[in-house]
Amino acid sequence: MSNYAGVSGIDLQPASIADMRYKADICVVGFGVDFNNNYLALKGQYFRDGSIFKNNGGDYKNQFVYENTSSADKAVGLNAYLQLPSFAVAISRTISIGFTARIRSMLNIDNMSPQLAHLAYTGLSATDAKNLTYFNVELNNDHFNINQMTWQEYGLDYAMVILGKGSQFFKVGARFKLENGLEAAYLYASNLDYKWKNSDT
Repeated sequence: MSNYAGVSGIDLQPASIADMRYKADICVVGFGVDFNNNYLALKGQYFRDGSIFKNNGGDYKNQFVYENTSSADKAVGLNAYLQLPSFAVAISRTISIGFTARIRSMLNIDNMSPQLAHLAYTGLSATDAKNLTYFNVELNNDHFNINQMTWQEYGLDYAMVILGKGSQFFKVGARFKLENGLEAAYLYASNLDYKWKNSDT
């Protein structure tokens, strides 16, 4: 967020385009993804020494991935957006207008048990010692849920500087949005019991 954010800053702060450092900021297309979870992490030291980018002999998981084996439920979030043609224009030094268009998608998986997370991560592999202890055992994962949706959004923006004097700076912005749902799906299991006989059944 800065006076140089232009179109990219409008979503988080509509007032950011007031007193921006461009006469006009135009985005033809853009893309962004963010993924977060509390289950898997890449081991940081391998980024720092660069070994994560070298030949690892086919054992990527064991070498570079840390698995959080705590008893806490696991969660995953995946957000993505496609920025469509958008612009912001400075009408004057203190007033700017903008138009944005984008397609957004979100996926959240919550309350996943450590057992289900490990089975999914290993692909039910029969060569994994922990998976063998889960086969032929009734497992439980209450309140497991998945939420996913994709939508289009269009925004008209107006921003202006109210006060700009020395180090005192105050600006406001308004955004009018039209949102159009494209698709959505969810699953909620208040009581989920499951059992695998083996990796195939």
